[in-house]
Amino acid sequence: MQPSRGLKLQSKLQVSSVCKGGAKQVNYLWTCASADGSTCTLPDAAANQQLLLGASDLAAASFKLETDYTFTLTAGFTGSAVTSTASTVVRFARSPLRAALAGPSGDVPATKNFTFDASKSSDPDNPTTSLKYDFSCSPQPCFSDVTYTGVRPKQSSWMVDASQLSAINQPYTFTVTVSGTAAGDTRQATASLTITPRPGNPPTGTITRFCGYDATGNLAACLAKHNPTQDLLAILRLDPDFRSASVQWVNAGGQQLQEGVNAQGTPSTTLTVHPTAFPTAGAVILQAVMRMPGVNGTASINVPLNNPPNCPQAPCFFTDINSTVFPAYTFVGAASGWSDADGDVLTYEFGQMSNGDYRALQPAGPSTTYTFRGFEPGSYQLYACAIDTSGARTCATAPIQVQQPAAVTPADKAALVESSVTKIDVEQLASTGDVSAVTDAMQEIASLAAFSTSPGLAAKQNALLTTLTTVMNPNDPGAMATSLNAADRVSDAGTAALTPEAGAALLNVTDAFVTSNADAAGVTDNQVCTR
Repeated sequence: MQPSRGLKLQSKLQVSSVCKGGAKQVNYLWTCASADGSTCTLPDAAANQQLLLGASDLAAASFKLETDYTFTLTAGFTGSAVTSTASTVVRFARSPLRAALAGPSGDVPATKNFTFDASKSSDPDNPTTSLKYDFSCSPQPCFSDVTYTGVRPKQSSWMVDASQLSAINQPYTFTVTVSGTAAGDTRQATASLTITPRPGNPPTGTITRFCGYDATGNLAACLAKHNPTQDLLAILRLDPDFRSASVQWVNAGGQQLQEGVNAQGTPSTTLTVHPTAFPTAGAVILQAVMRMPGVNGTASINVPLNNPPNCPQAPCFFTDINSTVFPAYTFVGAASGWSDADGDVLTYEFGQMSNGDYRALQPAGPSTTYTFRGFEPGSYQLYACAIDTSGARTCATAPIQVQQPAAVTPADKAALVESSVTKIDVEQLASTGDVSAVTDAMQEIASLAAFSTSPGLAAKQNALLTTLTTVMNPNDPGAMATSLNAADRVSDAGTAALTPEAGAALLNVTDAFVTSNADAAGVTDNQVCTR
């Protein structure tokens, strides 16, 4: 576990272990203990069913690297000493260093000085720590004067006189190797830029990746390897003397990607590359050809691709059964055989395919299994996605069949639905504080509403929507996505039946979503529930 990526621990309560009718509220508390006995303090967020700690939370808690910590969740009833606990062990490993190198790339005038700046390199675990910088150039000999070493204005930069390079029209790659300076820290990371000295004054510019903004509104640092399941946005910033140049984007094979003429004075132009255009592995290599009257120049960028999770041998996702009768059923899905070539720890998302889209029912977490429920009669494709720490995902599907029950008349169907509805104890679900238990029940209600009607259906539908707003966690984007999916499905199954309170609850779920696996088994004790 890398502290720079934050920590998320999930739990799921056994609803049958909770007092019926919501007689007792369930309270949660996370605690931690280190293997070496050092202090382990958690923030106020530890009093929730899920433990969500950001990188800043972990830094403030002073967790030690390469040390085992036992995280324990205690679940108990209000006013009772009866509790249940579950624990998991987490070891915080050093995050990879991030090497960043700014400077020219592509064609450059053979008579100018250029500076390669690695000051944006960082240690994600401690952004203020000092790093060691080693610069190199290839192929050797890089410089015609073997004694020439360039100038180091500061430790993180290297200024080079292009006239000292061994040959014109020859590409040279400049690399920085960033290293940790603490005792025992063997981490290293590299970044490179390639330039080709040209005679005359070719148009010049710099290509960078755009990876969004951080919490402070500044440009976010890009990961060393690009997520191959997301668009790649490249920005060419033309140097001031060449802002009237026309620009043509090409890939490594010289294939034209985009062409456009900048408006006079425009400092930059952008290119979006979709995942369908990426190679299967390796790197995305882009060039921007800049044209001025009588002279051309190129800028280039080499973006390594992250390796997505891989499952070499089927079945990568399967269910315990593939056919059963509505409505008394569950399907237990399991992801198996997944790995990641980059060594990332994987999480797993489960859901249902809907018109070609992935509709998440269980947000990404460490558990490799999930119990599906809430399907009306019909055929479905379920899915499991393995997701690495960079967000790259690979998915597998499994078919299921829900058969029609023996009930054939409208009265039979209504009776079947009413029997199932009466078994859903909304107060009991609310007392768990477990958003996944509530959304599971909402999926079941939606399937019942799609099958038939019953006297108690609308009331349970409204009560579940209202309950969802009391248990959902706006700080957990994955859980919010599944909450929204469940709320939408319930409302679609019978919007006309929504009370004003339930309608407002549905809006609250939507608003909260936009703005924003240890199993803890409970203990049933009838005396506790009635005291």
